[in-house]
Amino acid sequence: MILGVDVGGTFTDAALLTPDGLVTAKSPSTPRDQSEGVLNAVSAALDAAGASASDVSRFAHGMTVGTNALLEGRGARTAVDVGGPHADVICRRRHQAATSSTSAHCPERSIVERSPRCSIPQSPPRRNTQPLRCAIHWRGAGRIRETVPMPAEYTQSDQFRGARIHLCDLSGLEIRDCDVTGLKIVDCYGGNVSLGGGFERVVVNDVDVTAYVEAELDRLHPNRVLAREATSAAEYRAAWDAIEKQWEETLDQARRLPEAKLHEQVDGEWSFVETQRHLLMASDAWIGNAVLEEDAPYHSLGLPGGGKPAEASAKLLGLTLDAIPTLDEVLAPRLARMATMRRVVDELTEAELDRVCGRKPADHYPDKDYVVRRCLSVVLKEEAEHHRYAVRDLTVLEADTRTE
Repeated sequence: MILGVDVGGTFTDAALLTPDGLVTAKSPSTPRDQSEGVLNAVSAALDAAGASASDVSRFAHGMTVGTNALLEGRGARTAVDVGGPHADVICRRRHQAATSSTSAHCPERSIVERSPRCSIPQSPPRRNTQPLRCAIHWRGAGRIRETVPMPAEYTQSDQFRGARIHLCDLSGLEIRDCDVTGLKIVDCYGGNVSLGGGFERVVVNDVDVTAYVEAELDRLHPNRVLAREATSAAEYRAAWDAIEKQWEETLDQARRLPEAKLHEQVDGEWSFVETQRHLLMASDAWIGNAVLEEDAPYHSLGLPGGGKPAEASAKLLGLTLDAIPTLDEVLAPRLARMATMRRVVDELTEAELDRVCGRKPADHYPDKDYVVRRCLSVVLKEEAEHHRYAVRDLTVLEADTRTE
């Protein structure tokens, strides 16, 4: 058997070529010690194939972390040996490449400016001193500093709690699914700063904007109010009526786009199809499992939220995270779950709202009482918020389609 592993910034992928075909596995990367992610991915692939390490005759390993850092302009100042006269090869970028080794063909903004490039003979003598001369020259010119740790992706870490970050370049920093209670940003500058999430209080330049933001969101998306404030059986039915109607209209809007656009992510957020997969998962957890206690509530196309490790959820619930279904393939179970929710709210009574469910939404949820009222509220809020995201991104995709 042949085993290959690729370490990426987010996931580590393993591919095992067996006599019966190709077996793949995925595990979160572990920046502090990349070997942990590699071993996890390898173990998962071997387990899936029913094989052991002794069955592997060849092993290949690579990583995109260094390449990504170069393309994104991250990390310490680095000397690159490109060999021979090809000092401009570093000009190459995705979808564009220099066609010769002369700087005239480089893009306007190269990945690495020309001055710190040093051409080294392709067939150097045994004691080639050119790299050393280049290093001495760059150090004398102030172009080489002490090595600094390369930025990476941090997951489930508390090492930044209570930290103070001062005089650092944080451009492009992305924080997702984190507790940011007490986060304070002072005397910083830049453009295109975006905040999104559930914040109890947000102050911008000494002005509390929390109420304004919530009021504006409610004005633009009134179904948020219905989902948030439903308390009686009649109010839950009214909220679901509104959500059904808005999704009917939005699905018609989405179907007017090419299928490929529905798999396209806008600014790194879920695609339209991925959003439907997540709402399928939400219904399965909070209605099928918790409220109805179905024997097999989870559909394999469900997509868990970012608040829990996706791989762990997939293994527990039988999800196929790397599936690439069409919109219609996702909508078949998704619309069935919406019909189930319709039946639940139509039959809802005031007594049923306060019934304690016999199960948690999923095994990784805290051990406590989950009443029907709370489960329904979670589904309503998920539907309202993700509809907001979907409409936002569809507007971008429609504009892109018109200009193509």
